[in-house]
Amino acid sequence: MSLENLRLIRDVAHYRNLSKAARVNEISQSAASQALQEVERELGVALFDRSTRPLTVTAAGKLYLDYCRDVLRRQDELQASF
Repeated sequence: MSLENLRLIRDVAHYRNLSKAARVNEISQSAASQALQEVERELGVALFDRSTRPLTVTAAGKLYLDYCRDVLRRQDELQASF
Protein backbone atom coordinates (compact mmCIF):
# COMPACT_ATOMS: atom_id res chain seq x y z
CA MET A 1 0.00 0.00 0.00
CA SER A 2 1.22 3.44 -0.86
CA LEU A 3 1.25 6.53 1.32
CA GLU A 4 -0.98 8.14 -1.31
CA ASN A 5 -3.62 5.46 -0.75
CA LEU A 6 -3.36 5.87 3.01
CA ARG A 7 -3.89 9.62 2.66
CA LEU A 8 -6.83 9.05 0.33
CA ILE A 9 -8.52 6.66 2.76
CA ARG A 10 -7.93 9.05 5.66
CA ASP A 11 -9.47 11.88 3.64
CA VAL A 12 -12.46 9.84 2.44
CA ALA A 13 -13.20 9.09 6.09
CA HIS A 14 -12.74 12.75 7.05
CA TYR A 15 -14.89 14.25 4.29
CA ARG A 16 -17.23 11.24 4.00
CA ASN A 17 -17.23 12.01 0.30
CA LEU A 18 -15.07 10.35 -2.36
CA SER A 19 -15.20 13.28 -4.79
CA LYS A 20 -14.06 15.78 -2.14
CA ALA A 21 -11.25 13.46 -1.02
CA ALA A 22 -10.18 13.05 -4.65
CA ARG A 23 -10.01 16.83 -5.14
CA VAL A 24 -7.95 17.28 -1.96
CA ASN A 25 -5.55 14.58 -3.17
CA GLU A 26 -5.45 16.12 -6.66
CA ILE A 27 -6.67 13.01 -8.46
CA SER A 28 -9.81 12.27 -10.43
CA GLN A 29 -12.84 10.79 -8.74
CA SER A 30 -12.42 7.74 -10.96
CA ALA A 31 -8.79 7.25 -9.89
CA ALA A 32 -9.80 7.62 -6.23
CA SER A 33 -12.56 5.06 -6.63
CA GLN A 34 -10.20 2.61 -8.33
CA ALA A 35 -7.54 3.08 -5.64
CA LEU A 36 -10.07 2.52 -2.87
CA GLN A 37 -11.46 -0.57 -4.57
CA GLU A 38 -7.95 -1.98 -5.02
CA VAL A 39 -7.15 -1.54 -1.31
CA GLU A 40 -10.46 -3.15 -0.35
CA ARG A 41 -9.77 -6.02 -2.75
CA GLU A 42 -6.29 -6.54 -1.26
CA LEU A 43 -7.69 -6.53 2.28
CA GLY A 44 -10.78 -8.57 1.43
CA VAL A 45 -13.07 -6.17 3.32
CA ALA A 46 -15.10 -3.05 2.61
CA LEU A 47 -13.70 0.04 4.33
CA PHE A 48 -16.71 2.25 3.57
CA ASP A 49 -20.44 1.68 3.25
CA ARG A 50 -21.27 3.20 -0.09
CA SER A 51 -25.03 2.65 0.26
CA THR A 52 -25.32 5.68 2.52
CA ARG A 53 -24.74 9.35 1.82
CA PRO A 54 -22.55 10.64 3.23
CA LEU A 55 -20.27 7.60 3.17
CA THR A 56 -19.81 5.80 6.47
CA VAL A 57 -16.77 3.92 7.70
CA THR A 58 -17.28 0.20 8.34
CA ALA A 59 -15.96 -1.53 11.47
CA ALA A 60 -13.03 -2.88 9.42
CA GLY A 61 -12.54 0.60 8.01
CA LYS A 62 -12.24 2.06 11.51
CA LEU A 63 -9.45 -0.38 12.35
CA TYR A 64 -7.68 0.33 9.07
CA LEU A 65 -8.13 4.07 9.52
CA ASP A 66 -6.34 3.90 12.88
CA TYR A 67 -3.46 2.19 11.08
CA CYS A 68 -3.49 4.83 8.31
CA ARG A 69 -3.37 7.70 10.77
CA ASP A 70 -0.53 6.09 12.73
CA VAL A 71 1.57 5.42 9.63
CA LEU A 72 1.00 8.93 8.27
CA ARG A 73 1.80 10.52 11.64
CA ARG A 74 5.03 8.53 11.86
CA GLN A 75 5.94 9.48 8.30
CA ASP A 76 5.41 13.16 9.15
CA GLU A 77 7.60 12.77 12.24
CA LEU A 78 10.31 11.09 10.19
CA GLN A 79 10.31 13.88 7.60
CA ALA A 80 10.38 16.53 10.32
CA SER A 81 13.47 14.98 11.90
CA PHE A 82 15.63 15.63 8.82
